[in-house]
Amino acid sequence: MGVPNPAAGIRGVEFGRAHLLSNIASNGGRAFGVRLRRYNERLAGREMSLLTAEEKPFLDVFLHEATTAPFTGPATKALHSIGVEYGDISYIAWAYEQETPRIDGVVGHAADGAPSLPWPNKQSALRRNDEIRHVWKERRQRGENPPRQNRPRD
Repeated sequence: MGVPNPAAGIRGVEFGRAHLLSNIASNGGRAFGVRLRRYNERLAGREMSLLTAEEKPFLDVFLHEATTAPFTGPATKALHSIGVEYGDISYIAWAYEQETPRIDGVVGHAADGAPSLPWPNKQSALRRNDEIRHVWKERRQRGENPPRQNRPRD
């Protein structure tokens, strides 16, 4: 079957074997490096989301409640109903901060009712928080430290 072409569908980029080999031979591989860099630049904005489609709408409301007086609301009550506190999902909150820009300093939005809880129980919320903690640690090890105020407690 062959190796899949990572640049398939990118207009103006030819990755045929003969073409690549002739470029490498003629200019010491610079053309391939330039093409690879351009390909990576095009992919830079297409990283996978850390949050699931169910988590994002819930966190929009919950994190708004957690950061805006009176610091409670339907999403907070729903989370407390399964025994989860803000500190239990600090890495999930960090992921939300990475993916969702604040608008005029406000996190998320208010709602009259809570979106569905994305986790059926406390154990699944803690497990999900731990999954994202691993991503946070990997990024920290690569030197992608978030600013101090956005870091979850370690």
